[in-house]
Amino acid sequence: MEAEETMSITSSIEPDHTLTVFKGTGTISFDEITEAMKHFYGGKPTLNVLWDLTDATEIPLTSEEVQRIASMPPRYNGSKRPAGKTAIVVDDDFFFGLARMFEIHGTVNQLPHSVQIFRELTSARKWIESGSPDVP
Repeated sequence: MEAEETMSITSSIEPDHTLTVFKGTGTISFDEITEAMKHFYGGKPTLNVLWDLTDATEIPLTSEEVQRIASMPPRYNGSKRPAGKTAIVVDDDFFFGLARMFEIHGTVNQLPHSVQIFRELTSARKWIESGSPDVP
């Protein structure tokens, strides 16, 4: 498993699951999220992505920034993962609301992959490993 750090966001690749895991800790800024995504889509993106934000203490994003993040994958060749899944795991109500805004903006922007929000890492991994885009 390879690991790479971008300030308060660490990424690791699990080749057996064609999965990139982004782990956010502490305060996570808009710039850190967009840099992680640019790096991901600029390389060889895995089919599936899991954002584990359970150790985040602050994510100071505006609704406009959430919308800009949701529009990034198509601009950065999101077509590289058309059958992929993105799971976002949060355990804070405010962060859950931000993640839902991302999911809604992603639907509006017609992201080429499925996005689901979870409160538990186990449920997110189960969904990613399932063959269905629907939540089990």
